[in-house]
Amino acid sequence: MLLAVFERAALLLMVLFWLTRLHLIQTIVQKTERRPTETALLAALFIGFALFSTYTGVNVDGSLVNVRIIAIVAGGILFGPWVGISAGVVSGLHRYLIDIDGPTSQACLIASIVAGLLSALIHYRADKIHYARYGILVGMVCEALTMGLIVLLAEDHPLAYNIVSHISFPMIAGTLCIGLIIQLVQHIDDEKERLAALQAKQALHIATQTLPYFRQGGRSALTKGCQVIRHNTQADAVAITDTQDVLAYVGIGEEEYLDAHHQISELTQQAVKLGQQIISNNLNLYHFRSLLIIPLWENQQVTGTLKIFYRQPNRIHRPLKEMAI
Repeated sequence: MLLAVFERAALLLMVLFWLTRLHLIQTIVQKTERRPTETALLAALFIGFALFSTYTGVNVDGSLVNVRIIAIVAGGILFGPWVGISAGVVSGLHRYLIDIDGPTSQACLIASIVAGLLSALIHYRADKIHYARYGILVGMVCEALTMGLIVLLAEDHPLAYNIVSHISFPMIAGTLCIGLIIQLVQHIDDEKERLAALQAKQALHIATQTLPYFRQGGRSALTKGCQVIRHNTQADAVAITDTQDVLAYVGIGEEEYLDAHHQISELTQQAVKLGQQIISNNLNLYHFRSLLIIPLWENQQVTGTLKIFYRQPNRIHRPLKEMAI
């Protein structure tokens, strides 16, 4: 029986792991403040997990050995009352309505709602670093509550005692998986912080190395600055422009820029005019397929741009975009 619980919890973990690889889910999870539609999406996701847990439960004398509480508690602790309470109420009512006269239906309804409420409370009161351990504790308490209610509310006490004797240990022990689910989702936040620190370090390193060249001005100094940026971003080419002309260029095709006067491109003109980054991951320009154009500001006016080129498509990824802000 315990193996059946862990199998279903493992399936839940696998689905959640796959979902957290999606950019949309990662973006929502990493936010500290979410739009109502994003919260509704998370609520629907964990309601779905809880309902799925009911349908995949193992029948034992009219009861269902399942991981519904795991889904409710994990969702509530991670994302708050709109997720936890919604999942608890909806999945609890669903469990009750599909088997109104069942020996454990009322107990499951009450325990599911309590799980949603307690998990929401933990979300607000506990430090994030302790979410996993509190999640396991809440899960165990709710499953123990379920067992007590099964006996307390039962009309057939011998049947109730038999059910509890068979399902109590696997159901309570299975809540250990709540900690795994919480840690899996929190890993996304940890990765975000690690990436932000790395970006800040790289941006500071680039700024420290290039600032002396930019202060000197002149084509030679700007070219050296471009070389530093190219090395640190592993770009195939880097250029610096003013609002009219290309001032410095290094990398693939730089021989074309040695002596001749080169006016900035239409894309660069657009970046200057709008004061916004221009990103293209499917460019078809000479040797290049990816391009990032960053406006350079001085005294609240765009005075030029920094252009970073790659030969491969889809090279302008999120870390590079965020470092450029």
